[in-house]
Amino acid sequence: MIAVILETLTTIDANEQALRAADASWESARWAFLMLLVTVGLLIGAFLAARYARKTWEATSAQLRMAQAADREREARNVSAWLQPAKSGNLMEVFARNGNGGPAYDVVCRIMVKRMAEKVPTDEVHIERYVALGPDDTQRAVKYAFNMGPDGYTFGYKDPNDGVRYTKSRTTTVLFESDDEWKIWDGQSVTDGLAVDLSFRDSAGRSWRRDWHGKLIELT
Repeated sequence: MIAVILETLTTIDANEQALRAADASWESARWAFLMLLVTVGLLIGAFLAARYARKTWEATSAQLRMAQAADREREARNVSAWLQPAKSGNLMEVFARNGNGGPAYDVVCRIMVKRMAEKVPTDEVHIERYVALGPDDTQRAVKYAFNMGPDGYTFGYKDPNDGVRYTKSRTTTVLFESDDEWKIWDGQSVTDGLAVDLSFRDSAGRSWRRDWHGKLIELT
C-alpha cells in the first residue's frame, strides 16, 4: 500500500503541485477577503448604531430641556404689560396683567423713551411698582391701569434769563420736543416713541423681565 502511495506522489509533476498550491493560496485569500468584508460591515453597523443612539439621546435631551424651560416659564408667561392710547385726550394708558391663579411679586413697570438716535429705549419716563400683582379674573387689567400724559415731559418754553428748558407742566424733565413724539414705539431701530419694560418675581422666587419687545428673560 505504501508503495502505491509513493508511486502516486512521484507521478505528480511539478506543474500540478504548483497549481494545487496556487489554488490553496487563492482559497485562503478569498476567505480572508470575505472575513474582511464581514468585519468592515460589522464596524459600519456599530458606527451607525452608535450615531443613531447619540442622535436619539440628543433629541431626548433637547425635548427634556424644552419641557423644563416651559415649566419654569409657566407662570412668567402669564404676566405682561402694554401701552395703548387713551380713548380721550392725549394720554397713554398703561396696563399690567397677571393671568395666573396667584399673585406675582415685586412688580416694576417702567415706561421708557426710544429715541431715533438710539437703538434701544434709554430714558425712564414713568415707573409704577406693585408689591404684589393679584390674579386677573376678568381677563382685563383695568385694576392695574394708569394714565400718563405728555405735559410733564414735552418741551413747553425756555427761560429767557438762564436758558433753562421747561416742560408744559413747568418741570425741567424735557424728554420730547413736541406732542408728536408722544406715541407707542413700533419696535423699529430707526423710529422713536414709548416702550414698556416689566420685571417681576414668580411664586417660586424666580425673577423675570419682559422687555420692550415682549421677550421674556429669566434674571439671575
